[in-house]
Amino acid sequence: MNEITFFKTIPTESFMTIVNDNINNPDYVLIDVRTPSEFQSGHIKNALLIDFNSSNFNTIIESLDRSKTYMLYCRSGNRSGQAMEIMKNKGFTGIYNMQSGFNEYQNLGYPVEKN
Repeated sequence: MNEITFFKTIPTESFMTIVNDNINNPDYVLIDVRTPSEFQSGHIKNALLIDFNSSNFNTIIESLDRSKTYMLYCRSGNRSGQAMEIMKNKGFTGIYNMQSGFNEYQNLGYPVEKN
């Protein structure tokens, strides 16, 4: 379990440094909270899609391991910020939120996965 509790909204560059530093760390989970169509049009490699607007969002969040560190992003940082608050209220202890979302990620030239 995380020894330190944190909920941080951080710039894209810092967010991606943490993601890349923990690419093979099973205790870090990258979550895209956008819609399935947004996800299919492009996402960060290895991201897990959990649609914030889905009727089962809370159910899926409830099933996640609270001892892991979660890296959240959406299009602009709004939905992922709301998701971070929901997760905080559900007892999660380590969450990073990408401040300006996938828009900024693309603008900075990071690689985009499509499927």
